[in-house]
Amino acid sequence: MTKGPLICYNGVPGSMPNASWTGNLRAIKWSDMEDSHGGCHGHYVHGICIYGNGDLKWLVNSPSLFANKIELNTYPLTMECPELRHRERTLNQSETAIQPSWYF
Repeated sequence: MTKGPLICYNGVPGSMPNASWTGNLRAIKWSDMEDSHGGCHGHYVHGICIYGNGDLKWLVNSPSLFANKIELNTYPLTMECPELRHRERTLNQSETAIQPSWYF
C-alpha cells in the first residue's frame, strides 16, 4: 500500500495546517552570543555550550521545549535537577493524590 502526501485540512480535529518549526524548540547557547545569554557555565564544543550546573537557572527560565547538549557523566545535576523539577510539576498537576512512595 502506498501513501500519498500528508494533507492538513483547516477545521479538522488535530490538524495543524499552519504548523512550522520556527520558535523556541531548543535552548542553545552559542559561544559567539555570550552577551545575550550570560555565558556558558559548562564548556563549549564546536561553539555550542554543554550545559553545567550554573546554566540551570537560564534553562528553567527558557521558553524552549528542549535543552540542547547535556553531558550526564560530566554534569549529572544539570540533567537530574530539571528531571526532578518536571516530575514534581507533573505530580502536582495530577488528579490523583500524591503518594509518599512516589518520591525518590
